[in-house]
Amino acid sequence: AAAAAMKIAAAEAGEAAEASMMERDLAVGMPPMEIGAGVDAEMRYALDVEMNNGRWAMLGFALAVFLEASTGNGIMGQLIGYAKALGVLGPDSGF
Repeated sequence: AAAAAMKIAAAEAGEAAEASMMERDLAVGMPPMEIGAGVDAEMRYALDVEMNNGRWAMLGFALAVFLEASTGNGIMGQLIGYAKALGVLGPDSGF
């Protein structure tokens, strides 16, 4: 009986964690990820980490496109400009 109660409590905790992930995804306009019942906590964590990494990568790419459009410089031009502004590249660097 105690083992059954522990399984029920663990299942309810897993459902609550899945519900909070789905609520967070919906809050930021992302469709919820359908995760089957056979996925353990470690896999859920890995999926969550990968979703967050993908979101940050998309944000970084959008920012790079915006900066290139606003400055007219590609990535190398931007890096050279930042290096000059920070004093990493001096007047003798050839840039």
